[in-house]
Amino acid sequence: MKTNIFFVVNFLILLQSVNSNAWDTAAAKYYPLNAGNVYIFYKYELRLGCYPQVFQQINKVYISGLETKPNGKQYYRFSGWWNENDLRANPFLNLQRIDSNSMNVYVYDSVSNSELLIDSLMANTGNRFNCNRLTSVMPNGIYDFIQQENFLGALRNIKQFQCTGQGLVAYHYNLAEGIGFSEITSCELGAGSGYFLKGCVINGAVYGDTSFINVSDFFPLKIGNVWSYNWTYNGNPPGGGIVNVYVTKDTLIGLRKYYLCNFPGLPQWLRMDSASGKIYSLSAGGGCFYHQGEILVDSLYSKKGDSTNFCSSVRRVCADTGIVQIFGNSFQKNFNPLLVLTASARNYAKNIGMYFISEGDPFPTEYTLRGCYINGILYGDTTMTSVLQTGNSIPDKYSLSQNYPNPFNPVTVIHYSIPSGGNKVKLSVYNNLGKEIQTLVNEKQHAGSYSVNFNGEGLPSGIYFYRLEAGDFSETKRMILIK
Repeated sequence: MKTNIFFVVNFLILLQSVNSNAWDTAAAKYYPLNAGNVYIFYKYELRLGCYPQVFQQINKVYISGLETKPNGKQYYRFSGWWNENDLRANPFLNLQRIDSNSMNVYVYDSVSNSELLIDSLMANTGNRFNCNRLTSVMPNGIYDFIQQENFLGALRNIKQFQCTGQGLVAYHYNLAEGIGFSEITSCELGAGSGYFLKGCVINGAVYGDTSFINVSDFFPLKIGNVWSYNWTYNGNPPGGGIVNVYVTKDTLIGLRKYYLCNFPGLPQWLRMDSASGKIYSLSAGGGCFYHQGEILVDSLYSKKGDSTNFCSSVRRVCADTGIVQIFGNSFQKNFNPLLVLTASARNYAKNIGMYFISEGDPFPTEYTLRGCYINGILYGDTTMTSVLQTGNSIPDKYSLSQNYPNPFNPVTVIHYSIPSGGNKVKLSVYNNLGKEIQTLVNEKQHAGSYSVNFNGEGLPSGIYFYRLEAGDFSETKRMILIK
C-alpha cells in the first residue's frame, strides 16, 4: 500500500499541449504547463475517517524542460523526488503531453516510441477511460465529479478522478482549475495516505506556501559568502576561538557545479542539488555506488526521523524542523540532525546555512555561528577576520594573485604565497587616492599559501588597490567594487 502511494505521486502535475490552442479550452486550464512550474506537496497519514492526522514529509516536483521525441511530438519532462526508479508506478511518466484536440494526456514510451493514455480531460461524470498512470496491465480510470471550493486564494472548480493501481486499490486525485493536481489520496477503512498541495509557482505566479521551492536557501553556496563561528573544545586541554568559512571559487565538472569551501568536517568541494535538496561532495575515489563521482553529505528535504546515508551507512537523523531564532530574527529550520553512528551533527536555517556544527568523539568541537555575510546581507557579528592557510606545500616564490571575484560586491578573496617564514607580512587596501583604508594582515607568518577575505561594505563603488609586503618583496594589484 505504502509503495503504491509513492507511485501515485506521478500524478502531481498534468500537462498542457505544446500547441498553444490547448489553452483556449476550459479543460486545459486544469493542466497549466510551463517549464519552471514547481509544486510542493505535504504527505500526511490519514486516519479517523480518512482525515489528515500525521505529517510525514515534503515533496517537490517541477517541470524541467520540453523535449522532441522520434515520433515527432513534444513532451514536457518532470523532475523531482518522485522520479526515482523505486517511487514510480509507470516507468514512462517523466515525459508527458496533452493533445490539443482531444484533451487526452499521454506519456511517451521510449521502448516502443509510442504513447500511453493517462487522462481524458473531456470525459463526463461517470465516464471510464484507460488510465495507465499506475499500471499498463489493467488500466482503469473514472471521472467522478466536479465541484467548487476555495483553494489557494480563489474559488476554483475542482475535478476529481480515480485510478486503480496494480493491487486494485483506488486512488483519488483532484485537479484544480488554473493549478493542476491539488490532492491525491488512497484510503480504505478510514486509514491511508494523502498528498496535499501547499504551494506552487505556475507560469511565474506564486500560490500558497512556497518556502521549500528554493531549498538551496538552506545552504547558500555563492562565491563571497562568509560564515564566522565561535568554536569550543571541552576535552583536555580545552580550547576555543574563531574560525571563518568562506566560498572562494567554483568549478564545473560535467554538468555539475561545485564550490570550494572550508566548512569544518566537510570535504572542500561541495554542491547543492536544488531539485532533490541534497548536498554532495566531489569524490576523487569514484563516489558511492548510488551516485557516480559524488558522496552524499546531507538531505535537506528530510522530514523528522529521516536518515542521511553515506554509502548505505546511516550518518545522521533529522531530529526537528520548524523555526529557529538567530541574530534576533526568525528563520525556518529545515534540518536539525543528531549524532547517530558518527560524531557529526549539523543544523541548517533558511537564508543562513549551517548555524551550528559539532565534530569529534567523545569530546566534540562545537561551532556556533556568530555572524555571516550571505548573498549581500550581513547577519550578526560581522567583524570577521578571515586569514586561512590554504595549502601544506611550500611555494617556490612570492606571489600575489588577482582577487576573485573581480569586480565584487562587497566581499572578495585575495590569495598570496610566501616561500619562507619569519618575515613580517603586511597586506593592505588603499583607495584610488593612495590612502590606506584597511590592513588585512600585519603579522609574521610561516611559509605557505594564504587566502584573505576583504569586505567592502560601507565603501563607495570604485577602484581600489591591495598591496602585499613581505621582506624585500612588494606587489600591488587593482580591484573594482561595484554596488
